[in-house]
Amino acid sequence: MRGISRSAFGLGLMFGIGASSVAGFNICGLSNTACISKRNIFSTTATTAADSSHISKRFSVALSSTTEATVEAPKLYDPNGKEFVEGSVVRVIKPLKAYHVPPKIFGGFDEVTKVFIPAPEVGNRGSKCLVVPVGMRGRVIRVYDVEDLGPAHPIVVIFEPGENTDEGYETPLRFKMHFDTFELEVVS
Repeated sequence: MRGISRSAFGLGLMFGIGASSVAGFNICGLSNTACISKRNIFSTTATTAADSSHISKRFSVALSSTTEATVEAPKLYDPNGKEFVEGSVVRVIKPLKAYHVPPKIFGGFDEVTKVFIPAPEVGNRGSKCLVVPVGMRGRVIRVYDVEDLGPAHPIVVIFEPGENTDEGYETPLRFKMHFDTFELEVVS
């Protein structure tokens, strides 16, 4: 069956694709191909010799049912060697600007008092953002698989008012932000 397991073969028969398409053969002028991608999508294409009509079917397949072994996602670590895990508290170690936040939280924090200072209503694009200070803490809510998806900033952190204010910074509103591994360190 050329690299496709019996369960994928069974799914092909269940959806009316046929044995020839799952195996990738050409029988009686009907050419069929099948593919299982990394994202668990089984797709098949059928073209007849008589006409150039193109029929395409797609459906999800549980990847564990079509492969013999499962592959563990690579782990991400901070500069100190601690692993980023969903639910862990992290600390920002590099000042950043967040442009995707609501206008209510455009501004920055005073370095001495650590109180939020709103940005003026008028100004250039550089002031229409939230300046995230070094020391602000949040909770990791998602760590993306960098090999499967390839995101530029694979760690999603949520900052909420009243939570993780150990260093004195408290965000005025709840917001999420994507980070890279060198921009955060794991606290707990």
